[in-house]
Amino acid sequence: MLPIASFLCDVLPAKSNDPYYYKNFLISYTLITVPAVFSQGVLTPGPYEGCSREDIDTDVNEFIQKLPERSEHRRKIFRDYSRAAMIDPGIMVQDNEGRTFFSNIFEERSNEVGLSNRELILAALNSSAYLSYFGLFEETLSRLHWNEIGRKVGGEKSSAAEAISRQLREVLEAKKIFDIFTIKLAERSKFFADFETLSKTWSLLNLIRNRLVHHGSYYTVAYAKKLDESLEAIFGTFQDDEYILERSLFLDSFEPLVVEAQETHRLTFCDALENCMRNLTLFVMESLVLSEREARKKIKTHRMR
Repeated sequence: MLPIASFLCDVLPAKSNDPYYYKNFLISYTLITVPAVFSQGVLTPGPYEGCSREDIDTDVNEFIQKLPERSEHRRKIFRDYSRAAMIDPGIMVQDNEGRTFFSNIFEERSNEVGLSNRELILAALNSSAYLSYFGLFEETLSRLHWNEIGRKVGGEKSSAAEAISRQLREVLEAKKIFDIFTIKLAERSKFFADFETLSKTWSLLNLIRNRLVHHGSYYTVAYAKKLDESLEAIFGTFQDDEYILERSLFLDSFEPLVVEAQETHRLTFCDALENCMRNLTLFVMESLVLSEREARKKIKTHRMR
C-alpha cells in the first residue's frame, strides 16, 4: 500500500494549544471529505451489501434518463403554482427556445470518452473533491504565509504554484522548524524523501489542477509532455534505492494518466489522483503542527533548565 495514493479517513486531532490554522484546516477538511466519501460510496460496489456494479449502473442510467421528464413536469406546473400563489408567472422565454437537457449532453460525453454514466459521475466527483482539497490547502498556506511573513515585510501573496516552494518553505524557515518538518513528513508519507520531492509533487498536482480549471482537462501535445516531465522530475529527487518500492507504486498510479493524456488528450480523474491530493494536504498539515509542537516542547525544556 502506498499511503500517498491510498484511501485514508483518519486525521491527527487538534490540541487545545495548537495554532488556529490547524484547527480551521481540520474543520474544512472534514466538510470536504465526508460528503465526497458518501457520494462516491453510494456509486461504488461494496459499501452496500447486495449492490452489484450492474445494479448501480442500471439505477444511475434510469435516474439520468428520467431527468428530462421530471424537468418538463416541473416547467409544466410552474404556472399553476405561480397562479395559486397569486403571482403572475409572466412569459418564460425558454419555452420558445430550442433547448436540450443537460442529461443528454452528459450521456453524449460518457459515450464519447468510453465510460458508463456511473463512471463519469465518479470521475466528476473525484475532480470536484480534488479542486476542493487544492483550494483549501493553497488558501491555508497563503494565509499562514501572509500572517507570518508577508504582513511583516509588506510582501505580496504568491501564486498557488509557489504554495510549497516559497510559502511553506519561508514559513518553516521563519519558525525554524524546516529540518524537523522534513523528517516528520518523510516518516508520515513514506514517499516525500525530502522537501524537493514534496515541491515537485505539488508542481505536478498544480499542473493537473490548471488544466482542469482552465482547459477542462484537455491536454495538448505540449502539455501532455509537461505532465510526463513533471512526473520524471519527482523521481529525480530520490537518491539511489530510496523508497524504491513506493516509487514503483506511485508510478503505477500516475503513469496511466500520462499515457491517457498523450493518447486521448484528456485526463480522467481517478481515485488515486484525488487520494494523492487529499493525503498530501493532510501529511503536510500534520507534519507542520507536529513540528510546532516539538519546537514548543524544546523551548519549554530549555527554559526549565
